[in-house]
Amino acid sequence: SVPFVSPSETDAHLLASDAGLSDVELLRRFVAQIDQLAMTTIIARHGSMVMSVCRQVLRNEHDAADAFQATFLVLLKKAGSLGKFTSLAGWLYAVAHRVANKSKSRSSWRKKREGSGIAMTPIAPPNVPVDEETVGFIHAELRSLPEKYRLPLILCCLEGATREVAAEQLGWTL
Repeated sequence: SVPFVSPSETDAHLLASDAGLSDVELLRRFVAQIDQLAMTTIIARHGSMVMSVCRQVLRNEHDAADAFQATFLVLLKKAGSLGKFTSLAGWLYAVAHRVANKSKSRSSWRKKREGSGIAMTPIAPPNVPVDEETVGFIHAELRSLPEKYRLPLILCCLEGATREVAAEQLGWTL
């Protein structure tokens, strides 16, 4: 288990130097050296997308935060055994969606079992359809796309990357 600490201001220049590295290089550094700054850079790079997916699926800030943490714990556990992947963003999206859906199922089961449990506060992230059925449909369609179509959408629409940055990260031409 690797404890995480927020990078101090003195580490800010090291974090900035990690920003130019690819996800694969950062993962290799993390695995080889247990480099917390490399993992912090990965989290900084992909964290907002992971949190957005968790929020959209779970609609509860606390549950979304738990699913966010669980997603990156999966990455920590599997970092050394991850084979070749086209995009860490795509891998993290799939893990975040799976973790959030499992959490949602457990929450639903727990609510049924407890009878009248505490009502969870639904949240509506900005620029996201509020209708839960629509959000579920969008994620189902996104998961069903072939990787060559899914990965650019994850990078551009969920992570906010430009087409140029997405093409560069994927090793594709524009």
